[in-house]
Amino acid sequence: MDAAADRRTRRADLGLRLGIIALGVVLVLVFAAPMLLPFDAETMSADAILSPPDVRHWLGTDHLGRDVFARTVLGGRSTLALAVAATALGVGIGASVGMVAGYKAGLIDNLLMRTSDAVMALPSLVLAMLVMVAVGSGPAAILLAIVLIFAPRAARITRSVVLNVARLDFVAAASVVGESQTSVLVREILPNVWPNILVEACLRFSYAILLISALGYLGIGIQPPTPDWGLMISEGAAYITAAPWMIFGPALGIVLAVISVNIVGDGLQERIGARLRRTTAHV
Repeated sequence: MDAAADRRTRRADLGLRLGIIALGVVLVLVFAAPMLLPFDAETMSADAILSPPDVRHWLGTDHLGRDVFARTVLGGRSTLALAVAATALGVGIGASVGMVAGYKAGLIDNLLMRTSDAVMALPSLVLAMLVMVAVGSGPAAILLAIVLIFAPRAARITRSVVLNVARLDFVAAASVVGESQTSVLVREILPNVWPNILVEACLRFSYAILLISALGYLGIGIQPPTPDWGLMISEGAAYITAAPWMIFGPALGIVLAVISVNIVGDGLQERIGARLRRTTAHV
């Protein structure tokens, strides 16, 4: 490995560690802090309406006297949990479709990819809004919408990798000795494509956070009184001059979560690239 590539790899490793630490802090705050907070996220107080941040209310209170910090961390719990579920399902289904399409090729490949292209032709937010109009609002509808958005993209990425792996000698040898197609996909191809699927999942996870927040901001995502980062920003927009702290918490949560996940994804991508370069150099 040359000096430039070595420095690039070290920077990626440092970024990966920092991204994991930042993401870990966000997750600890979101999932552990609500158990320690003295305030309930949905408790209203007429005596504390639009109170600025102080030692009691760290991020102030909103227009109904609810603690903004408590709502921020609890809203992060619903947003991140939904983003994880949607990413896992969307990327999992898409990767499975992409593996089958890339390995089988021919008519099956064309049918699956043309279907994916048709879904990808619609902008993500428009498709999500169409799903919400068709099936209603709520976590289940959001989950369905994001799975429909992510699956075709994950299928495309996975298929492109599988097309290269399927041509390698060890895959042909596995077929020759009598392994079933399912066995070839799971035992031979999947171990060589899962790093790319993992990187794709990291990228999709950050998009899921943004999409869930966008739907909440538009009022068609998670419904009140359940806290949600996008919904909190939408509610705080009307009080941006009088109580800017209403927006600060959820906006910071979105920024930290998205940036940390993207840094982790970039670090993983660089590690995979470095491994491939080392493998190529030894061939």
